[in-house]
Amino acid sequence: MFRLFVITTSIALIAGLAGASHASAQAEAATTWAYCFSTDTRQCSVAGRHYLEGTGGAQVTPSWAQLAWQHGCEHEDGESCRELGHLHDQGRIVAQSNERAYQLFGRGCQLGSMNSCHEQARMLRLGRGVGTNVSEANRLDGWACDHGSSAACVQMANVYAQGQGVERDPAESRRLLQRACELGDAAACLGSLAGAVAAAATGEAAPAPQQQQQQRRR
Repeated sequence: MFRLFVITTSIALIAGLAGASHASAQAEAATTWAYCFSTDTRQCSVAGRHYLEGTGGAQVTPSWAQLAWQHGCEHEDGESCRELGHLHDQGRIVAQSNERAYQLFGRGCQLGSMNSCHEQARMLRLGRGVGTNVSEANRLDGWACDHGSSAACVQMANVYAQGQGVERDPAESRRLLQRACELGDAAACLGSLAGAVAAAATGEAAPAPQQQQQQRRR
């Protein structure tokens, strides 16, 4: 009887904890929204994503997403500038404008969003909203990679693999893929492994571990 009581009580506690966790998840959108417009504008990018995608207990409300990102960007949250830039780049919710998207990615980059730097570099490569400038795009992506953007590292790996504005350097390309892998890009991990296998098959030396820790050559 006692054993049955313990089992029943445990099940009830687990159910209660699960319910509390679910309730917490459902309240996340409202919580991040409140922080965004009060004490922590870094939450604006998260809040906007909830209202764009209908997660965290939010109903899909794109206009609220735009409002959160606008507020965050105006109050120096770089990730909010990046999200807002995507809206203008895609013409989603707002009028499509390459020029405005480029400006917002640039502001996000200046505010420390490395993914914004990568997006600004992408616009420069494509000549969208600004004249094509591969050299500046490489500089921005190189900076973003060095400071934590896995997407920028993948881009620079392609740059060195193909010799886009730089001398072709397969070893550097593999190093950059490894960097992207270390930053959490699963596809880059597969690419890095494939590159190492190919290098071994052709007898080309792969970068030594200590070389992988050096700063990217400019």
